[in-house]
Amino acid sequence: MTSHNRRISYTKQSLQTALIDLMQTERFDDITVKQLCVTANVNRSTFYAHYHNLLEVITDVEQQVRTYLMDSLITVQGEDGLSFYESSVLEEFLLYIKDNLKIFKVLLGDESFFYFTTDITECVINGLQPKHSFYTTMYFVCGFFGLIRYWVMAGLPDKIADISKQLSKIYLSKVHSAEIASDIQKTDII
Repeated sequence: MTSHNRRISYTKQSLQTALIDLMQTERFDDITVKQLCVTANVNRSTFYAHYHNLLEVITDVEQQVRTYLMDSLITVQGEDGLSFYESSVLEEFLLYIKDNLKIFKVLLGDESFFYFTTDITECVINGLQPKHSFYTTMYFVCGFFGLIRYWVMAGLPDKIADISKQLSKIYLSKVHSAEIASDIQKTDII
């Protein structure tokens, strides 16, 4: 990586980190470019050399998380589609969340939760073509992020190993029940 590319990467990372820090205490709509630049110790002209607005900054953060998640899912997806729900795989993902807690507090917070989880759900369904029906997959992805949201917003009260084991048990026991009850296709409901 050239020094120019490193500088660009460092500047973008500084802006992203500053925005996440500001969003710990302020609503996204109340943050200004000027405020972000002061927090990141970056000139406004430098900000505009990389981004058009604040939405592009938070979108970059979301994209990095989405890329990590999708790369992880693709790496561990088995033929049966159940590999992600193995306890050890979940532990690795939950550790990533813990290590990036500020980011996840923003992405799973009131302002971003719906958009972030909708985007992730679409990526999972479209990118991985899960074995299960659209509704079964939607149910588990939304439920998974709902539980993760509670865990993050509550300050990570439970150990990662305990949460991963519980999520794994829930998925493995309920997915088979859901498939037996009805494997509804999204075109079946009008």
